[in-house]
Amino acid sequence: MALGNELGKYDVYISGTVNDPGPNHILESLACEMPTYVYDRGGGAVEFAGSGHSFSDNDQLVKLLEDTHTLNSYIPKSWEECVQEYIKIMFGDNNG
Repeated sequence: MALGNELGKYDVYISGTVNDPGPNHILESLACEMPTYVYDRGGGAVEFAGSGHSFSDNDQLVKLLEDTHTLNSYIPKSWEECVQEYIKIMFGDNNG
């Protein structure tokens, strides 16, 4: 809860985590409805935030941030979509 309260003070979340299989900090940022950008070798972070929100170096990150029209209104995925994708990844798709 403390992390969620702190994240709510900012406009964007950028993670540099590497090979993290279950990055809860990404889930927290998405729950705060903030644009979330992750290092492209971030493991589960890329799955949660979406490949269109990953960067490989600082120049690419700056470009992603410049291309975002209004940071406060842009959310890569909703909290619900993130949880649904997590369940599919961890447990498979049981709907078919």
